[in-house]
Amino acid sequence: MHPGRRTPLTHPPVRNWHWTSADRMPLQDDGGAPISHVDGLRVRLCVAYACALTSYALAGAQGGELRAGAARVKPEFQSRAASWTRGVEDAILRSVRQASDGLQPARFGVAKGKAYVNTNRRAPMADGSWGLGMNPQGPSDKTLAAVKFERLSGEPIAILMNYPVHGTVMGPRNHLITGDLPGAATQYVEQRLGDRAVALWTSAASGEQNPIYATQDRFDRVDALARILGEETLRLLPPIRTTARARIWGAQRVVTCPGQKRADASAPPRPPIRFLEAEPVAIRLSLLRVGHAVLAGVAGEVLTMIGERLKAESPFANTFMVTHCNDAVGYIPDDAAYDQVSYEIVVSPLERGCAENAIVNALVEMMEQP
Repeated sequence: MHPGRRTPLTHPPVRNWHWTSADRMPLQDDGGAPISHVDGLRVRLCVAYACALTSYALAGAQGGELRAGAARVKPEFQSRAASWTRGVEDAILRSVRQASDGLQPARFGVAKGKAYVNTNRRAPMADGSWGLGMNPQGPSDKTLAAVKFERLSGEPIAILMNYPVHGTVMGPRNHLITGDLPGAATQYVEQRLGDRAVALWTSAASGEQNPIYATQDRFDRVDALARILGEETLRLLPPIRTTARARIWGAQRVVTCPGQKRADASAPPRPPIRFLEAEPVAIRLSLLRVGHAVLAGVAGEVLTMIGERLKAESPFANTFMVTHCNDAVGYIPDDAAYDQVSYEIVVSPLERGCAENAIVNALVEMMEQP
């Protein structure tokens, strides 16, 4: 891998930092002008390939209302939240410029392991309905992927981690900004590597995957699960066979599916839950191929079985879904999941019967492009 075609990857610290379809805006320079390129790197939304995560711990949560994991900031806290958001934007641009200035020949390799820190949360309730809980028998992917980038000398440059879990060990009662489990896991890896490399988190298909310690508001539980993820990542790194022969290629596509909305907007929803037709939903797909590894980005919270189907149908053995990527349309269930009307179905903006096929088919078609 030599300096040439360049694709920056960034990871805003919490899911709620993004532009929605309704209010998408570009990054701006100090004069308010939109930024489309940084030192030759094309910037879309925040960068060419931006991913986030689900976390309750965001700026503005204190004094705000938490609904479906998003903060509705009260007026008296808006200036503080805006200042924090601008700080995140500035940090992203600085990191992209720093990466651009430090380009160098590199080698890369991939390994996959297992970590048992997540659980399916779509659980049957006592009254026969489906709600948020723990369902050890439900679909749950335990795959932890590590993509290693190193200098030609063998010194590490960066580690990309991919695992399906919400960053919600700290619940909505926590008023501190924190990267939660993903942030603690990457910090653990960086510290164990002597701060010689950057660790980057990406969330796999985790729409219904909670940490086994969920919403407990205890940082010691965050650190306990982070240690498990970090140790497995570190175990994977030494045997990875890296190569300098890796073509970098990327593409984006938008698929559109019929939308839905609840007929009854009461909170909590009252059964029987009925849905009405709504405006179509555009889902942005992003593909980044590095050698024999593929990062398949989806702009939403994808449920497990869509990720599993993509891996099964992909022509690449090292295929990793990256969710919350370059926007966030909401929950994206697989077709079969609609049989159990859980929280993810109730709040999903997508009608059954489109998104699963559209996402998998489009991403596989993109992978097969020369």
